[in-house]
Amino acid sequence: HQNEMEFQMRNWYYFTWLCGDHIMEQHIHNIDVANWFIGEYPVSAQGMGGREVRTGSNHGEIFDHHFVEFTYPSGAVVASQCRHQPNTMNRVAEFFQGTRGTIDISGDRGILKSWDGETLYNHDAENDPNPYQQEHDELFAAIRNGEQINDTENGAKSTLTAL
Repeated sequence: HQNEMEFQMRNWYYFTWLCGDHIMEQHIHNIDVANWFIGEYPVSAQGMGGREVRTGSNHGEIFDHHFVEFTYPSGAVVASQCRHQPNTMNRVAEFFQGTRGTIDISGDRGILKSWDGETLYNHDAENDPNPYQQEHDELFAAIRNGEQINDTENGAKSTLTAL
């Protein structure tokens, strides 16, 4: 039994009791953005997942693909998907559709368009502040000034969403 435990600890990523699956370890960040953007947390979720390529015992028990539809109190619905499968689309992004247009957040870009195709805002990665760097700058400034940025509740609720 100890050998099995050591194997799992060395291969922590492949065991849900240690990693929570890649929906918890990686995709949670996209789920967190959706919760932040919508401004609330889901009241229900339904989904599916499975193992197509991670089928051997060396891959533990995690899935290689997930799809979850989250429904929020306001009626907003988020289709959330992630996968680790070769030769499939490789994209990490958030895409929102609203009553007046769309928002595409992919990597370090953000584009807001009206439904008639007019670009209302386009984050210029070369000239606009990098949002990841901005977040770190604000955190470090708060620490230097003895202030707190406390995202504990949001982090906990996004973790529960991913669970």
